[in-house]
Amino acid sequence: MENKKSFNEVMIMILGFILMAGLGVLAFYLFIAKGTSFIGWVIMIVLLLLFGFLVFKFAVKGIKVIAIMFLVVTVLTTGTFLFTTSLGTNQGKTVSSVVSAGVNKDDLGNIINGQFFFDDGKYQYFSSHDQYDKAHIYMVDKKSGNTTTIFNGFGWSLVVRDNYLYFSGNEGDTIDGSYNLYKMNLDDLSYEVINDSYCYGMSFYNDWLYYITVDSSSNYRYERINVETGKKETVVETGGLVVVVYDKKLYYLDPAGMITRADLDGSNPETVVDEACNYFIIGNGKIVYIVGYTEIKSCDTDGKNINSIKASYDKSIGSVNSYKDTLIYVTYASDDFNSSSYGYNYSLNSIDFDGKKDTEIYKSISYGFYINVIDGDIYALDYYLRDGDTYYTAIISKMKMNGKLISVLGE
Repeated sequence: MENKKSFNEVMIMILGFILMAGLGVLAFYLFIAKGTSFIGWVIMIVLLLLFGFLVFKFAVKGIKVIAIMFLVVTVLTTGTFLFTTSLGTNQGKTVSSVVSAGVNKDDLGNIINGQFFFDDGKYQYFSSHDQYDKAHIYMVDKKSGNTTTIFNGFGWSLVVRDNYLYFSGNEGDTIDGSYNLYKMNLDDLSYEVINDSYCYGMSFYNDWLYYITVDSSSNYRYERINVETGKKETVVETGGLVVVVYDKKLYYLDPAGMITRADLDGSNPETVVDEACNYFIIGNGKIVYIVGYTEIKSCDTDGKNINSIKASYDKSIGSVNSYKDTLIYVTYASDDFNSSSYGYNYSLNSIDFDGKKDTEIYKSISYGFYINVIDGDIYALDYYLRDGDTYYTAIISKMKMNGKLISVLGE
């Protein structure tokens, strides 16, 4: 009878181990992948306490067995944390800013908006002009707050993978619009040009870096380069100014402005939205697109359930991004041009996906409109101005979701 009781207690402890391992992997996989490991640790501590109670309740060998079992489970917990941290990071080679499918879908709109601000969980990268109007790429240590200049020149479409920074830009004090593709080693800050033609809109999937390229005749096409082998391919011969990888599919604008999706190599294209669009993002599990620069609409990623979110007929809608269930968009009037600064007076607005709570949150001036939203903060490319054919200055204004200015980056 005693042997049977001991056997049952052993089985209960084994089942406890299995339950702990399963829940541990699930907790850390879900929350590490979202960049919120703190929640994973809270859940794991609760599970450890429950397991300790289980051992105390059923173990017959006294406090030594309880301590040993608790120690073993703690070691397993730490191992689970390290494993899932690596797993969550390796999906897209990042934690906070997405560069591929399946990591943090709140950040997909940043790719379309030029990705001027990138957060890899440990460091932040952004491009801005200093107080002398000279362009730089900066790297910020999130823990210490130390800021380092890592490139003397302009860069956007910033993505980090395997300790390399990829970006589109140029060397020099000003933005010259050449937009070559650079690859920088973050250990020694050495860099090379891996594509010497106009390109932007970088996003990774596995070893492939996807981007938009434009030739001298303003013809758009979509290419990808394998960063391990250097192999380069054209995936879509003709396209528009938007392309992004989402759930193992390539979403892009065709020459007529229709939103199309295809396999990752560009094969098997199908039209998802059959009306001409100026711009689109994917956020909150929806395609959000602008029609005629006057209306924001949304639909499912297969094109179904189309909804009108915002119509603006007195002003143009310049760009849009999303964070969870909130959209941030730009409005401006084409005749409200500031000739002294060579930029448009624009408004930054916030609206829910259902069209409610439409609020103007910020006003400024810029020639082009790009918005990054990361971890609940807005990064607006501000004072992006030009002089003739040269874009000569740009800074990034960081603000809360309500438009309250936090800081200006790069001054």
